[in-house]
Amino acid sequence: MRALLFLVLMPLALGCPSSNDPLLATTGCPPLVVFSPTEVDTNPILIQSSKVEPEYPDAARVARVEGTVILAAVVSDRGTICSLVPVSVDPQGWEFEDAGIAAVMQWRYDPATLNGENVAVVFNVRVDYTIN
Repeated sequence: MRALLFLVLMPLALGCPSSNDPLLATTGCPPLVVFSPTEVDTNPILIQSSKVEPEYPDAARVARVEGTVILAAVVSDRGTICSLVPVSVDPQGWEFEDAGIAAVMQWRYDPATLNGENVAVVFNVRVDYTIN
């Protein structure tokens, strides 16, 4: 059993995190101007060597429950994750979102660019948990 990860680059229907967002405060990222993927010249690219696979939650593995988590991610102009918020968890109650957040917070990206400058961007990260 392992988690399969896919990046889904799409604009969010949600607003971007504000500068008083508790997740921004805990990551140490300053307030950012955040763009959607459709507003930038290049989107962030995951640095594969930074990709940490999420743990499959024990209770879900024992019960053979599969799931999907969609996380709204803000990647800074330095390529670090500034904010991760669960947008969707299916099924709920199996701690899939906690495991996904713990892993994805460690990922690093080549930042998005706009007019040759690095910029922050918000997009969705999809984490699928499947039992092989």
